[in-house]
Amino acid sequence: MGHDGTFEDDIGSLLRLLARAQELHQEDPLLSQALEVAARMGQTYGPLIEMDPLTKVRNRRSFDSTLRAEIARTRREHTTAQKESVDYGNPQQPPPGLSLVILDVDYFKHWNDELGHVVGDTILVELAQTILGQIREEDDQHLYRIGGDEFAILLPRTNLDSAITIGQRIANAVKREDPRVKQLVCSQAGSGVYDLEAMLTSATLQLSCSIGIAHYKDHEDPDPDKLTKKADRAMYDVKGRLGKGNVTIYETNEQGLLTERKFKHDLKVLHTSGKLFTVLFASPSQLSGFEDGDSYDRTKDRQIPYQVGEYHAFLLTGMDRQQSAREASALFHQGRYTAIGGVMGESSILAPEYQNRALEALRQAPEKGMVYIKQNNPV
Repeated sequence: MGHDGTFEDDIGSLLRLLARAQELHQEDPLLSQALEVAARMGQTYGPLIEMDPLTKVRNRRSFDSTLRAEIARTRREHTTAQKESVDYGNPQQPPPGLSLVILDVDYFKHWNDELGHVVGDTILVELAQTILGQIREEDDQHLYRIGGDEFAILLPRTNLDSAITIGQRIANAVKREDPRVKQLVCSQAGSGVYDLEAMLTSATLQLSCSIGIAHYKDHEDPDPDKLTKKADRAMYDVKGRLGKGNVTIYETNEQGLLTERKFKHDLKVLHTSGKLFTVLFASPSQLSGFEDGDSYDRTKDRQIPYQVGEYHAFLLTGMDRQQSAREASALFHQGRYTAIGGVMGESSILAPEYQNRALEALRQAPEKGMVYIKQNNPV
């Protein structure tokens, strides 16, 4: 006979069977004792089944079941709020919804390969404690280790802006912990085993985490895997395009394009990261939706365009002006845009000014062959 039940399911079934047996044999003391033992087993071992033995936070099994339950609760809250608005003629703000934060330890493979798995385990334990110190007390039970060096945080009744604040607080706290954790690693190993000074200056042994955030809206597909994939996609956007140790969101509009809120957030991250980047604005020949995650363009990062007002925007990273112009030309020759203009990132430009400069280049593009990357003034 197949068995798909959980530990809690088995304990529950056992308790019901013993209770029924006791009803039929009320005078049997052995049944009473068995019922008490089964109840204690459920109380003692049930929580351990859902705990990660290393970090003592909840595990992937617990995450999967809780995420399904929180999505269902979020949908119920939205339905109730909408019904009360209609029934009582009292329009209400929609409930804040559910936010999901996924984070991954940067350079974790280097920690394991260069210093060993015992050190890697220390990093994971310290990271879990650092995260717990940065989230609300009521969210402590919503921290999960869902993979080797990957953690998730469920934030019920938390809007996207609040989740971003929490994510940034965690990222900053983890960076601050870098010297302390390295000193801990050295002290645990004993004198002379590791060179603390070399660890503190190593480019590949920097303690940081990349964080991706997604938000569940009541009208969206309640499939938990889709929400998880969105947060994952945001996290890998940080690792690959925006720069490790940062935070971003995954948010699309009804057409499947990345939102203006994400554009402004990502632009701010790039502006402060020191990375080479280019801001492109394009005039679409037609506005059409794209499937979530569709690799829409031929740019280096194969990103979905951002919808910023009536324009589509792109943030190219790791390219000089000539390379950016080639990528913009590739976009133009796909036939989706009538003109494309852009501006290179520059430390002397304030982040809000990029949009104005890119739009100015877009207006000049018809005179420059329909694609024009504006040359910034030298600093």
